[in-house]
Amino acid sequence: MYNIAVIHSYETLTWTTKQLLKAVEKYGGKPIYLTWNHILLRTGRDIDREDYLEVRNKKLLLDAVVVRSLGRSISPEQFISRLSILQVMESNNVFVVNPSLSLLKARNKFLSLNILRMKHIPVPETSLTENPSIALQLVDKSAKPLVVKPIIGSLGLGLFRVDDVDTAYHVINLLSRLKQPIVLQRYIEKKDSRDIRVLVIDQEIVGAMYRYAPESTWKTNIARGAKPVKAEITENIRRIALKATESLGLFYAGIDIAEEARTENVYVLEVNASPLWRGLQRVTQVNIANILVEKIIKYLKR
Repeated sequence: MYNIAVIHSYETLTWTTKQLLKAVEKYGGKPIYLTWNHILLRTGRDIDREDYLEVRNKKLLLDAVVVRSLGRSISPEQFISRLSILQVMESNNVFVVNPSLSLLKARNKFLSLNILRMKHIPVPETSLTENPSIALQLVDKSAKPLVVKPIIGSLGLGLFRVDDVDTAYHVINLLSRLKQPIVLQRYIEKKDSRDIRVLVIDQEIVGAMYRYAPESTWKTNIARGAKPVKAEITENIRRIALKATESLGLFYAGIDIAEEARTENVYVLEVNASPLWRGLQRVTQVNIANILVEKIIKYLKR
């Protein structure tokens, strides 16, 4: 029996976490739920694989762990600590999904897009600076609208569409006061006010959906009220989604792709290393947790 853990920052189980734990049990594994703040790591001359990890004062041996979240609004020190936990697990032959370095790349919105660009995957023109004056100069000379976004974020939170320099001034100065870097991205006018979420697991596409933005916003996140509709994707979008996942070294990922209304060019907007899938499962009728856990167990048996 494989010990397979799901790790999250919440004490209360989320819907996605419950789905994963049920799937582990269904496929004959032992489901374990972990939260970051109950983990104790040990190292030293006499510490071996059976001693390095404790949870609630009990030693724990794991075969695999699914990282549901590194946590939002955490300090840089907590972020480093949690990555360290995953890297120590990996060094003790635990299959971490997704791998720690891949999570690091994907969480950084600018770095991940640059990695995709280097792999010839189309991404919107995006800029990064910590200097508000440079950011405002860029807004002034760029075609508008632009999107100002945090370098780390999810669920569409913290994204602002700016149509003029005055609006950009307030957003950029707010980020500057909060000591946040500034990411500016060309706004893609999406075809039919929708984007495409493609879910990839172990280099296989298991589902795709259109996400139609509600009339009240331009954002297409399900968490912001977007409507999910099952999508049949083109071979080009299929190829891009698989290549984006592979380029970041992810075992599973949610790839957000936009078709530009004016040109019909296709762009990867973001790669999510801990994607939610309730909306996708609802419209595709595919049990995504079952597929993910089954593939993890197949990996462990290799």
